[in-house]
Amino acid sequence: MMSTEDQDLVDYFAGLVLPKSPLRLSAHELIYDLPGFIASQLTHLRTGISAPTARAKLRMLQERLVAQQNNQLPQSGGDCQ
Repeated sequence: MMSTEDQDLVDYFAGLVLPKSPLRLSAHELIYDLPGFIASQLTHLRTGISAPTARAKLRMLQERLVAQQNNQLPQSGGDCQ
């Protein structure tokens, strides 16, 4: 059984319109296949395999996308330093 927090992450990413790839998640992580990245992290979250890491990455991505929607970050992460 997933926690409410994990279910909230699953619900957030369900049906989300994703920005154009690539997307810079952090200074060291650039995502080229955003749908694939989300799907694999959600699988880890649901199965419990590396769930804490998947949860952290999904939260980071969620925060990045929310900030981008609020025009606080550039649309394309590939050009970010």
